[in-house]
Amino acid sequence: MMTLVAGRKATLCLLAWGLCAGFASAKCERAAIHPDASYFAAPQSHGSEVVDSATSFVWQRCLAGKVWNRVSQKCTGTALSMGWQASVDYVKALPSTKGNPWRIPSHFELMTLVDLACSEPALNTKWFGDPDSTFLWAGSSYAPLPDYAWGLKYGKGELTYEIKSNEFQLRLVRSGN
Repeated sequence: MMTLVAGRKATLCLLAWGLCAGFASAKCERAAIHPDASYFAAPQSHGSEVVDSATSFVWQRCLAGKVWNRVSQKCTGTALSMGWQASVDYVKALPSTKGNPWRIPSHFELMTLVDLACSEPALNTKWFGDPDSTFLWAGSSYAPLPDYAWGLKYGKGELTYEIKSNEFQLRLVRSGN
């Protein structure tokens, strides 16, 4: 299995795609690359959607299966764990919404959630505080091995791939309007 730690190689990759972003986190060794102010609640979402001002991506604040509770300011419920194909089918079955549709992010898009200064998790826990998630599916298959798909390990911000039959969680994204 190949693992790419969100470091020099990932930074170069992301710079080439113009997708560098990051978050403040509880365990940061140095100042966050993009602090809390880089994100804001999407208008009319009551806090359930987060806009990344650097990329204009709109992210679901909670993992699929959980619901944002605006009173407690936390994600509640149980995150869904599913294989990669079930994740693809889950998104296809979602009801249509105004604006751009929800989708599984590419592995490059998932890397925009990583803060290279933080770990355990390597993301902004103010905006994406789902502590039960350790791996998120990406919508991209791993080309050399068709039975594998890309994903992100939150703990250290590792981009890696896993066999598609393994069950993991997902956070949906859509392009900003």
